[in-house]
Amino acid sequence: MREKTYSFTIEEIPIIVTKKRMKNMYLRISKENGSVRISAPHQMSDERIYRFAKERIDWIRVYREKYLRAKEGRREVRQLSEAELKQQKLLLSCPNLMVSLPIDASSTASMAKALRRQKTLFGMHKVYQDADAAAYLLSFDHLYSQMEQSVFFFLVADDSCSKESIRAVSDVVQQYRFTPIQPFFPIEVQEDSRKIEQIITANPAYLLLLPDHMARTLDTPTVSFEELSLRNIFYRELLADA
Repeated sequence: MREKTYSFTIEEIPIIVTKKRMKNMYLRISKENGSVRISAPHQMSDERIYRFAKERIDWIRVYREKYLRAKEGRREVRQLSEAELKQQKLLLSCPNLMVSLPIDASSTASMAKALRRQKTLFGMHKVYQDADAAAYLLSFDHLYSQMEQSVFFFLVADDSCSKESIRAVSDVVQQYRFTPIQPFFPIEVQEDSRKIEQIITANPAYLLLLPDHMARTLDTPTVSFEELSLRNIFYRELLADA
């Protein structure tokens, strides 16, 4: 008897059925494209096959969505340029590193994922051109969804910025650090760089924001971000006056 193939849909999930010469019924979900296929004996009724799929639809949905997300992740990696792929490979081989990623680059999400998997500390950065732009960037409600679970946000002055603008930005950053609205730590690179270098050289600190908004360093247990930031050397020293 020839194989017979047909399909039906359950809760918007298409399911392909192939009846063939076999003894048992099997259900498979493709890891490549998330397609759902059932193989069943010729003598099995269509009603029984439908009921078999209906009873397992929650399980089917979970694994189908998992495989589809993995497919999208693979597609993102394939779309990276050779230079970006080379950079990602280098990052994966360097666990003792702090990396800053451009907050609005198309490759940032995949790079951040690789860094989190490698447990490498990273921050995000944005180049600003004047104090007004930086003040807007420091509206963290607007940045929250773009931070990729990073804690540190670096503001980098454009070459066209005046010293007055840079100082104004530094004032905004300093004020935000005293009264944080979101669990991020802003840094104005030019004004803070000397102090950061001194702190890192004398007292290395590793601050990690966890998905549940708790935080820890390599040397401390998990606590709330506020509790940790008050006693963390890196945070405390940057809050101090220059």
